[in-house]
Amino acid sequence: MRRRDLLIGSIGMLTLATAARSEPPVAFEGPSSVTIPLKRAADDKLYLTVLVMGRDLVMFLDTGASTVLDINIVRTLGVTLADTGQQGFGLTGAAGKRIATHVDMQLGALSITGLPVDCLDLTQLKAVSRGNGMPEFDGVIGAELLTMLQAQVDFGRLTLTVKRPK
Repeated sequence: MRRRDLLIGSIGMLTLATAARSEPPVAFEGPSSVTIPLKRAADDKLYLTVLVMGRDLVMFLDTGASTVLDINIVRTLGVTLADTGQQGFGLTGAAGKRIATHVDMQLGALSITGLPVDCLDLTQLKAVSRGNGMPEFDGVIGAELLTMLQAQVDFGRLTLTVKRPK
């Protein structure tokens, strides 16, 4: 496997066990549909800048992953972290303790409040990314959020269109 494939391949196959717990519902505000420009990385993976807790973060799209933020970035956002008591798992096996939090996110004009995310130390993956000419990144927008927002990617126009859940 080439190094650049390790970046998203490892995150992309990231499957984190989900605890049966009751969480407050995620809130959405804004227009019924938003189209956001995407950028293409050196290896053709798609990414965008997302406002998370008032800070611009670079996040890749990954339909094979959960939504994950780099724990080193999350620690600077002033949110409470919770050790779930579970292990995270990725393509190469255990990825460490599963730490979770809730964040507020802005996708274009669509506001998302209280979104549950997993937090992992992405230091090694970020180093591989830099070594392969990829942009510095802070996390991944994963399948559960893309599904919730009925996301559609237009590869020709390099756009992501999402719909506010009803």
